[in-house]
Amino acid sequence: MSQGRGAPKGNRNAAKAKIWSAAIERALSRCSSVDGRIMLDALAEKLIALAEAGDLAALREIGDRLEGRPAQALALEGSLGLGIADTIRARLAARQRDAIRTPPASEAGSS
Repeated sequence: MSQGRGAPKGNRNAAKAKIWSAAIERALSRCSSVDGRIMLDALAEKLIALAEAGDLAALREIGDRLEGRPAQALALEGSLGLGIADTIRARLAARQRDAIRTPPASEAGSS
């Protein structure tokens, strides 16, 4: 893709979600504000009914709306098979050991 032609940046799925949100907003705006609220209330009641019937997607949506989405856990592993923080600590310790063992170039030639 050419950068000069307005190549998309960032999360393409976010842009698709905005298209969906805009379509819902347009549909609700075609109703009067009272009718739009009634429609949203009816949809909310339908969502609750689905959750009561055991629909996992409906349960998840209600949970996400009431409490927010749970933070996604990320498991990062370093090249040593350790967690990323442990890997960084191990590499820093190795650099410090190497720095102690290796004299500066000016001292190495004077012996």
